[in-house]
Amino acid sequence: MPASAAAADKSKSARRRPATTVATGCCIDDATGCCIDDATGCCIDDAIGRWSIDALRSTLRVSVKVGLFATVHGTFADVTGHVDVAADPSRSRVEVAVATGSLSSGSSCVDALLHGAGVVDSARNPSISFVSRAIRAGAEAGTWFLDGLLATNGAVLDVTLEMSDPIATGGALLFRATGSLPSKEAVRLLSQQGVERVLGRTMGLDLTIVAVPGR
Repeated sequence: MPASAAAADKSKSARRRPATTVATGCCIDDATGCCIDDATGCCIDDAIGRWSIDALRSTLRVSVKVGLFATVHGTFADVTGHVDVAADPSRSRVEVAVATGSLSSGSSCVDALLHGAGVVDSARNPSISFVSRAIRAGAEAGTWFLDGLLATNGAVLDVTLEMSDPIATGGALLFRATGSLPSKEAVRLLSQQGVERVLGRTMGLDLTIVAVPGR
């Protein structure tokens, strides 16, 4: 094989090999410094910088036991904001805004309960914001703790979410972070007073963010 062809083949191989370094809070190829797209195995644009949250593909899911019902699952479908990816992951930053009126369980009866009974008081708390304060490496490689403030008009709470390395796919970055809140705290954040009496002990949180290069 001619030397030029061999060099080109070697370069292509380097761009497609599995990522081995987490240098920006994203999967990074050691040889090229590029973020590797999970769908194609190819390098996408440099991950460092601002990524805008795609509201059509991002969600905040919550789960909580309500009264005599089994655990109720709901999805907030209006999620906006941005992710600032830094070369040092600990300096990366996440800002998210969630419209509480976008909550849906997939059942009109359950939705009526959630909104009508004040489990989610979107009139008093029209939006939830999350602003990260720190990103810390977890005990296992590729895992992280995302510390931040979760806030509405009703309360401001410290929260820690667990997340894994984001996945680059289709030119976007996919982030997923999970955690939970004591129901008493969740009520302060979202609900009308007294609702905690009909809720289970905790509310689960599952934040999925699809982010595209910022404009």
